[in-house]
Amino acid sequence: MNRIEVVLDTNVAVTANFMASQADLACEEACIRAIRQVQAERKTLLDNQGLILEEYRRNLSHSGQPGLGDAFFKWLWENQAHPQRCRIVPVTVEDLQNSPRIPASALSIALTASSSLL
Repeated sequence: MNRIEVVLDTNVAVTANFMASQADLACEEACIRAIRQVQAERKTLLDNQGLILEEYRRNLSHSGQPGLGDAFFKWLWENQAHPQRCRIVPVTVEDLQNSPRIPASALSIALTASSSLL
């Protein structure tokens, strides 16, 4: 089975942790569904420089607690070498110059709470 490749925006995980004061309950629930869908049906893209994991580390707990966003980060860390769940994408100097947050070559689908994937 070919899984759709995604990058889960950090804000989705933070909102699933109920830590985004601007998000209402419907948005929080949508973020929770998005994370569950990524874990069950998608392949998460990570970059070979560790920039995406570092972004998660700055905003989430590696212990996997207390929220679902934290649990996703722990799950991703534990599954980063699992070829059915993650793919490492090379990042070039040009990627870093063009997009300091997430390299353009690492993006297949930027999954956000308003995505049609929900």
